[in-house]
Amino acid sequence: MDKHELTELLNHVADGSISPDDAALKLKIQPFQEIGEYAKVDFHRGIRQGVPEVIYGRPRSIFWALRRPW
Repeated sequence: MDKHELTELLNHVADGSISPDDAALKLKIQPFQEIGEYAKVDFHRGIRQGVPEVIYGRPRSIFWALRRPW
């Protein structure tokens, strides 16, 4: 959720098209999303910090993948 989406949600609460409880629930379940078992992405970082979260994954080669003991 970015600043525009947050403002839009608050406007919906102000005009009565969404209840404050529904908006609070949307905010509560929105901030984090688990991706696989290795990453938990913070979608509200952009609202709190002004810059969204960036996930860097070091480039891997097929040779690296073949060496992994899966």
